[in-house]
Amino acid sequence: MKHLKIKKIIIILSVLLIFCLLLASYLIIQDRSRHKSRFVSSSMRISKSIVMRGFHTYFTLFSEEGAYTATPFDGTEFRYVDLNHPFFSKIRKDKRISHLYKNNRQIDFYKAVFMANFLRDLFPHGPPHKSYYRDSVLEMMDAAENGEKFLCADISKMLAQLIQASGNQARIVSLSNSKGKAHVVLEMWSNHFNKWAIIDADYNVYYQDDKNIPLSALELYQIANSKNQMNKVKRVAGNSLNTLHTSNTKLIETLYKEGFTIWFYNKWIESDFSRWHPARSPHNMGFYLGNSALLRFCYRLSNSSETQDLRNIVYAPP
Repeated sequence: MKHLKIKKIIIILSVLLIFCLLLASYLIIQDRSRHKSRFVSSSMRISKSIVMRGFHTYFTLFSEEGAYTATPFDGTEFRYVDLNHPFFSKIRKDKRISHLYKNNRQIDFYKAVFMANFLRDLFPHGPPHKSYYRDSVLEMMDAAENGEKFLCADISKMLAQLIQASGNQARIVSLSNSKGKAHVVLEMWSNHFNKWAIIDADYNVYYQDDKNIPLSALELYQIANSKNQMNKVKRVAGNSLNTLHTSNTKLIETLYKEGFTIWFYNKWIESDFSRWHPARSPHNMGFYLGNSALLRFCYRLSNSSETQDLRNIVYAPP
């Protein structure tokens, strides 16, 4: 009799475990969007985080060397794309954008701003008809010529690839707040200024301090949380007809204030991960700096609080 009870308990627990795994799997394969409730969005973040921890543990224990792509769960190294990859040569030779690389391969910050304005001219802001996760900037430009629209994450990826084709590193930065608003921008490494600097390709704007030095996401985060610092920020918008930024746009005050995530997944050109692979999920592949307990839970390197070490890791030269 006792054995039967134990058996029933095991069966019940197994069913519950399978149910939880199926639920987590369902949430993982969904794409988050502004239309999802905060509960669903939070559940998806948590489920992805749990599954990624599971993959980290499994591959750490059982994977042969070379069979696993390292993630932020494995250490503190931020891995950048190989700028010598043949794909970038294909970008530079494309007739539509070859003029962007005429004078020299490496560009400065203001040439990247010009690139952002160039992309913003190609299409208006709007949801695309399909996911372009695996598509390159050239394929997305083809789609734009046929009337496709793109959102912030799409144009940020496009600009990142144009910058990387020039020989400069660029990375995706995700912003969100407790009210459910979210936005995606990028940071590029400027050799001229010797620092990381934000370009918001979607709103077609960048930010400078009172000495005309472009600002990073970290600096905007600190300014947004400091008294009497906002008046020192210059907001420089582009001149495209599709530019979203106006004098009334308050992105710093509403989005940078609560923190940001720098996506670790910058190797989309070199890697073609299957959907289940942990590195396939950029929402959980990043370094988070901010005050959200939920997002700190999702990123191993910043589970407790923001640290100077984390800042040093993600804001070191590439």
